[in-house]
Amino acid sequence: MSLLNNKEHDSMRGDILSISARAKKAKLEFKDTIDGSVGAFYSEDKKLILYSGVDKYLKDNASKELAYPPCTGGDKYKESILKYLLQEKYKYFNDKYSIGFSSTLGGTGACYFAFKLFSNPQDSILVPFPGWPNYDLLISTAGSKVIKYNLIDEHGKFDYLNLENKINDLAKIQKDIILVINDPAENPTGYSMSKEDLNNLKNVLAKTNAHVIVLFDIAYINYGPNDPLYIFEYADTLSENVTSLFAFSLSKTLSVYGLRGGALFGFMKKDECDSFTKGANKLARGIYSCPTSVSIGVANNIFSNKDNTEKFNSELENNLRLLRKRDSLLINGLKEVGFKIIQTTSSFYVTFYANNAYELAEKLESKHVFLVPLSNNLIRIAVSGLNIEEISKLPSIIKETYNEQ
Repeated sequence: MSLLNNKEHDSMRGDILSISARAKKAKLEFKDTIDGSVGAFYSEDKKLILYSGVDKYLKDNASKELAYPPCTGGDKYKESILKYLLQEKYKYFNDKYSIGFSSTLGGTGACYFAFKLFSNPQDSILVPFPGWPNYDLLISTAGSKVIKYNLIDEHGKFDYLNLENKINDLAKIQKDIILVINDPAENPTGYSMSKEDLNNLKNVLAKTNAHVIVLFDIAYINYGPNDPLYIFEYADTLSENVTSLFAFSLSKTLSVYGLRGGALFGFMKKDECDSFTKGANKLARGIYSCPTSVSIGVANNIFSNKDNTEKFNSELENNLRLLRKRDSLLINGLKEVGFKIIQTTSSFYVTFYANNAYELAEKLESKHVFLVPLSNNLIRIAVSGLNIEEISKLPSIIKETYNEQ
């Protein structure tokens, strides 16, 4: 008997890291390999984007940052991250809320901490579809179940009515509901919520009697259409039955993927904050002891120094222009050969519709092209890792392979 049911088998077929491993192996043998699998940001000459402040800090300090840091990152790390994200509203939010905060191993660790610390065993957690495939694994590992809501309706807008129905059904059996909102620049679609979308979400949350813990996955906070501050100002307007959490990733923000830096924080009451801090400390100690000291150090260096932050932001804007150029080229190319695209803003990803997506992805791999099937009719392309030359070729390769099915 197979150890995998069909759903698990499809999940394995779309496992991003497994696809990436096959792509890396192919690159060693075939020069024409196109790897559109993993969401890491590469330059046009296929090197990881490296910010000058990060580079300098690592060269000067990496060998000095070898001591154990605090389990939850320390006060300076908390202040550095929050001041960078909350900007001129830092004091306002600090005065209004007790901000629970813990360092985590990347955005992945932040999501896991949220699921483990805020859900009850066997509770169901609401995640978007299409959505980041790893949510499912994190939730099951945390001991909970997954319920998916439609992210986008048939008109290409946020499907708040579907979400409202899911919340209402779940509120009949759960007092506490965790809802994942991956915004801006959602992985895998690149979709960013409009003001209308956010207002509809706000109304849905206000209608339910349940306590809703909204986990804003802000891994791509710098890649949306708005100033990053907007998501925190929006959370501040939500109804009293809502607790807002934020999963932050240094991987996407500073392009330090292998350092595994991140944070989970939330706008809380004093007792909630105390409980969260104790729980996060215990969870960290019981799993990995403490974060990497180098990730803590590089974040503190960039975000606690005004000059370093301004230089980083300037370099970030240049990189955003490159990403927008890639996005536009790929979207237009896919549309020209007849594929329908999920609406996107500038982001790491473009997702398109294709029948028999798993089979198409497998056939593309035989041509040394590695993409990520999300379901049997959706495929994600990580634009962030492709250069202009690769993007120019890709739509015709996909179309040709699709016609061979």
